[in-house]
Amino acid sequence: KYGDERVGLCYLNSLDHLTGKIVRRLYGLPKNKFTNVLRNRIVQETLFALCAKSSLQRTPDLDREILLSDRSLLTPYAHHYGRIPEWYLRFIEPDFRPDIAVYIDIPPEVGLERVEHRDGPQPKETLDHLKLLHDGYERVMLTVRPRILRKTKVLRIDGTQTLERVSENVSEALTRELEVLL
Repeated sequence: KYGDERVGLCYLNSLDHLTGKIVRRLYGLPKNKFTNVLRNRIVQETLFALCAKSSLQRTPDLDREILLSDRSLLTPYAHHYGRIPEWYLRFIEPDFRPDIAVYIDIPPEVGLERVEHRDGPQPKETLDHLKLLHDGYERVMLTVRPRILRKTKVLRIDGTQTLERVSENVSEALTRELEVLL
């Protein structure tokens, strides 16, 4: 409805470029002293910020009137806010402020069940980790939103419904917001 000229879309969590392939390979290595260093919170966030910057560099739509993003912009803050200084996150994360970010919310228990039923290699997720991450998203979206995200409208979508219904809800929510912004 609004056309490619007015609305741009950016995904920051793409791992299909050189930096992403390196990160994926490093995290696939067996645990030892070297790989334990890679799992340090600051090193980990720096590696993923490099992936985000690589993804952002490949995004042609950054000059559009309205910029949409998936929840990946919120992820470093949800993972690390309060554990890594905010100034460091602002320094290493892409200088990117979308107008709207879509966050599909599901309870950690549902997330774990979905991870366990995926085809292909299974990530090593635990319910405790997913609960911490969910709490981090809640904190970042509702109570301690970092300065860089204060002007971003977060559309929170109930992800417990069918894929078709979630897609409809995302489309309806985006349409409502774009009507206001455009």
